[in-house]
Amino acid sequence: MNSTLRTSAPSSTALTGAVLSLALGLAFATAPPRAQAHGSPDLPPQASERVRPEAPAIRIEGELEVLVEDYAEHAQTRYFLRTDGRAVELHFRGRPPQLLTGARAEVRGRPYSADLEALYVEDGDSLSIQSTVTSSSTLPNTLGEQRTLVMLVNFQDDTSQPMSRASAHSLVFGSVGDYFRENSAGQTWLAGDTVGWYTLPISSTSCNSGQIASEAEKRAAQAGVNVSDYHRRVYMFPKSACGWAGLATVGGHPSQAWINGVFTVQNISHEIGHNFGLRHAKALSCDDSTSLNCVVLTYGDPADSMGNRRAAHFGAFNKMLLGWLGTDHSPQVLAATRSERYYIDAYSVGGNAPKALRVPAGKDASGRQQYYFVEYRRPAGFDGSLSNVGNLTSGVILRRATEGDSDSSFFLDMTPKSSSMRTWDMEDGALVPGATFVDAANDLSLTLAWADGTTAAVDVAFGGSSGSSEPTPTCSAATPTLSLSGGAAEVPAGQGTSYTVSLKNNDSSACASATFDLGHALPGGWSGSFAASKLSVSPGATASTTLSVTTTENTASGTYTVSASATRSSGGNASASTSLKVSAPLSDTVAKVGAITLSSTSRGKNVSTTAIAGIVDQNGRPLTGASVTGCFSGATSGCSTGTTDGVGQVSFNSGNYRGGSITFCVTAVSGSHVGSFDATNSCRSN
Repeated sequence: MNSTLRTSAPSSTALTGAVLSLALGLAFATAPPRAQAHGSPDLPPQASERVRPEAPAIRIEGELEVLVEDYAEHAQTRYFLRTDGRAVELHFRGRPPQLLTGARAEVRGRPYSADLEALYVEDGDSLSIQSTVTSSSTLPNTLGEQRTLVMLVNFQDDTSQPMSRASAHSLVFGSVGDYFRENSAGQTWLAGDTVGWYTLPISSTSCNSGQIASEAEKRAAQAGVNVSDYHRRVYMFPKSACGWAGLATVGGHPSQAWINGVFTVQNISHEIGHNFGLRHAKALSCDDSTSLNCVVLTYGDPADSMGNRRAAHFGAFNKMLLGWLGTDHSPQVLAATRSERYYIDAYSVGGNAPKALRVPAGKDASGRQQYYFVEYRRPAGFDGSLSNVGNLTSGVILRRATEGDSDSSFFLDMTPKSSSMRTWDMEDGALVPGATFVDAANDLSLTLAWADGTTAAVDVAFGGSSGSSEPTPTCSAATPTLSLSGGAAEVPAGQGTSYTVSLKNNDSSACASATFDLGHALPGGWSGSFAASKLSVSPGATASTTLSVTTTENTASGTYTVSASATRSSGGNASASTSLKVSAPLSDTVAKVGAITLSSTSRGKNVSTTAIAGIVDQNGRPLTGASVTGCFSGATSGCSTGTTDGVGQVSFNSGNYRGGSITFCVTAVSGSHVGSFDATNSCRSN
């Protein structure tokens, strides 16, 4: 593989209005030739010489365990095959394949010793995956509630408790939980319990992660905890002889993370990121010459928590692997398919506009597609950690990654050699307004035309010319497309239903994002509300929200029309309609609790818990407009009453308390259309 990095900008000050030229034949899935890899998981020195020369190759079968040891300045990935009650460590020649904990595999290799402590694996053909738990374009078990058990443990020679159980719970389920909820645009969250402190029959002067885990789970079980209910398990303990700050399985169900005395949002989110299946967010640090003096920095990405520097959002490639970006139910990624101007919104700020741009960048030696990912980061939410970091929030960030390879994310430095410290050198690595990045090998250039604090305009030019020399694209506005979907076909009078309202912006790509005001038209007396009254949508993109509709109790039986509209000040409006059949009101309705969800939020030393109760009738249909009384007990107490919305849900807030276990119960449901209340399964505890 021939790779050359060449820049015409010898210093950071020369980059404004300049061109950064990258003559790439790069296959970034592996480090370029002559590059140094910090924390590389390759074979240890002279590993092949340690193989027993008389030992023939053998085949063993078992379950894979992939562990990442995160030290302060480097990392090590270790591979084990658990078989017949023992763990055999695997050493690969060259770059190991992409594997996740829990996969069943058959491995062919030569043993290191007579007791089969390790196998030397020659090539990828020597490993056969027998199950579907492998790294792929989308990682498994990354969406929705993540049932998590935090176990606080210490040692027989160190019984210190660096933080209280309430503080640890607030850290993991409050701050770290908020990190994942914000990162995933509300698609993923942590829920569970914190237990301990338990003193283990282990010395802090030893380091056996497996023993820490097994003893911690044993103590939790003895305390009445059903450990099998949790598929994310976190062990937190005072600093021990283990040299790493964190250790984690890559994937796994259940997954495991060990936190060695470093109780921070960054460290814990990083290890749970590995649990989700993510690898490290690396950087490529290169000289501005054709000598290809490049270094792969395992912890090099300054704007991704998997770069192990700060708790900033995951990069777009990592979010796509997790299913948090670029799916039907998540913020979108624009695909650059031709030479024109593309608009992306600030990355960590809410809204429906696209959050990243993906530009094809040739194929690697194996024929896999490679991409540049472009993001506009702003100091908001957890990306506030970037507020004083170089120019990362002044321009756009570029990364390069290979499709289907979770270990291929590389941050690219747009001002190489601006600092003698390679990690610090990355912190002014953004492409600033007026600057152009050129990939000569793929006849491609990217120019940041402007960035206004909300949106960034990126000119993409295929064919070798810089984006800034292309004629400025013109905007052509078009009528949007609006649709109503979902919702019940029939409801009793006095009840309601909810619809998904989808709006597609059909403007040309040269147009900026457009904001549409939503409205509805309903039969007299009916009520309706949108989850979001406005939608901001980029050209070619689709955004969605929910319209909740409730009928009146005296609505006559029949079929009625429900309509929605979208308007904007510049014109180009749209509407959509659907039918709803209304039947006679229910006379003997039995109200039941369909589900209760609890979520906690940290506010300094205080915690508040929100309970959301879903109320249904005896047929499982949502009950709207019902009066519901709910009560908290335990670490906090109190009762209040609310009314179910258009989807039969009502929320209650506990107010602030100092942490601890609480229980929430629905104690009464009433209303003119409710005959009785069945209190079965009406309580939930955290």
